[in-house]
Amino acid sequence: MGEPEKVSLTSLTISRRQVIEEHPQFISTDRHLMQGYLDFEKYPVWDSAKHELSGVSKVIGSEPYRVVIALNGYKLHETAGDCNIEELQESGLAALSIRRLRNETVHWLIRFTKRTREDQMTPRDIVLNQIQHRQTVPVPYTLDFERDVGARLDQHFGGAAWRGRLVPYIARCGGACKSGNEKLDDAHYRDAFGTVWRTDKEPPSVEEPGLKAPTLRGYAFPSPGMFLDPAAKAATKKRIAESSASFTIIEVGMCLWPSWYVRGFEETLLDCIAEEDFYAELLDRFTDLTLALIKESAHIPADALMMGDDWGDQRGVLIGPERWRRTFKPRYSRIFEAIHAQGKLAIMHCCGSVAAIMGDIVEIGLDVLESVQPEAAGMNPYALKKAWGDKITFWGCLGSQSTIPFAAPAEVRQEIRRLCNEMGRGGGYILAPAKALRPETPTENAVAIVEEFLDNSASL
Repeated sequence: MGEPEKVSLTSLTISRRQVIEEHPQFISTDRHLMQGYLDFEKYPVWDSAKHELSGVSKVIGSEPYRVVIALNGYKLHETAGDCNIEELQESGLAALSIRRLRNETVHWLIRFTKRTREDQMTPRDIVLNQIQHRQTVPVPYTLDFERDVGARLDQHFGGAAWRGRLVPYIARCGGACKSGNEKLDDAHYRDAFGTVWRTDKEPPSVEEPGLKAPTLRGYAFPSPGMFLDPAAKAATKKRIAESSASFTIIEVGMCLWPSWYVRGFEETLLDCIAEEDFYAELLDRFTDLTLALIKESAHIPADALMMGDDWGDQRGVLIGPERWRRTFKPRYSRIFEAIHAQGKLAIMHCCGSVAAIMGDIVEIGLDVLESVQPEAAGMNPYALKKAWGDKITFWGCLGSQSTIPFAAPAEVRQEIRRLCNEMGRGGGYILAPAKALRPETPTENAVAIVEEFLDNSASL
């Protein structure tokens, strides 16, 4: 006779029909057809006062053993009994795993906490609730840092695993446009408006403006087609689909800010006073270009469109509040209206002090003001919250020129907690440093920021 045929047997085991409880309950084990009724020395019992589920299992040495539990509106807190437990993603179940070298009777215990409304939200839901001025716990955050700071944090934490614990509340997914820049050498490039930039020093600076005189005669102003990039648009849609749990942001890479560079900073300050007709025409060209690029983003299903225009410096509005109202305000009103027409929220990165035009910013429909440098005149975040916190969302507020580089770690932690408590009250806040953590950030302060941000989101 030949060798007997080798066969494998797979059995499907089903527990007896159970009533769904309003607390965590045992479902099954991976042992025996009786699904736990032979391998339990003590059947799992729920303690409603302590929110604990406990049991006693007879474990066979060197064999894995697993107990499946329905969470039923609770979330895992901790375990006792030298065992591991993990939540089975999006199933509403958890699995307790026990492994012993020899046969052993194991007493195990799992502690739970009741899920809150926020626990059942995605990171995207939490951001949207804040923007809709509904308070959430935790407060959503973003944390950007420059390479040097990230390397020091990796060294402190003994690896990069901490990065994976940061909750991706917001995903910046790209856009439908390209820069149109032309590289000249390792330290220079020419942008689509003809301006030459120097990049080997921080920050990059204009070496030669593209428009030498205050006139558009003979100047080839770029068309929207010069910036469109079908490949970038497709890649952006893919990133949005992959980031469905996060609040998604796209950009068009254009607004009125480049008007400062096409003529140069000092020349622009002169133009807006001495060459008002030219300056208005220039801003109209940029407005039309921006609107055309926003239109190209209509079918990108992002939550928001973000742009950046530094309206202020440390002292106040760069061109003065009244001139800003005459020149920038009506044009940004059209831009925000176009963004809202697509069902997207409008977000503006803006450095410096804009306290004098906050009412105007709210009036023209800006949804989120990002950066909010507390060191700039009138930009105390707590005062802004009191005056405008029910009408606009503030994103940032942790001082990059004060608290982050100069405060003691305990003071950094205290300020983060205060921001979460006071700025997050009633919604309308996203926690973040006003600027990405820069190289001058002390390592101990960067560590304090990471730990506080992670603690803030521990309940998610």
